[in-house]
Amino acid sequence: MKLSVPAIINENFLPLCGFMVFRDVRNFLLKSHADGIIDDEEFIVLYDLYSSIKYTAFDLDVLNESESVAEFRFCKQDVRKLSNILQIRDTIICDQRSICDGIKSLCILPKRMSYPCRYGDMIHRFAKPVPVLSD
Repeated sequence: MKLSVPAIINENFLPLCGFMVFRDVRNFLLKSHADGIIDDEEFIVLYDLYSSIKYTAFDLDVLNESESVAEFRFCKQDVRKLSNILQIRDTIICDQRSICDGIKSLCILPKRMSYPCRYGDMIHRFAKPVPVLSD
């Protein structure tokens, strides 16, 4: 009999759910696969589903001019000039103690204002979670 995903979530697993992180879920899936609770196909699908996503760090120099204008409505050199004029520090420490590059923090506002988007839509560009982007 083939077990579905809800079948592997039993009374032993439920107390852990409040504090589960992707690493814990992957470890649970490994154990479930080793114990024969889930088959190879279910394991592959679920393990991929609970894999962490790695984003590349934001670097203004990597963008070409057209990307910079499209995303921020400023040329790359204008972003740097704006940073100097506004006296943006090289490193900014946010309220929740996350550290952000000054240029990156400057680019977050025009990105948000150039086109209606949510902070969640900007995660891939700035490689920062929503609480850091919104701070």
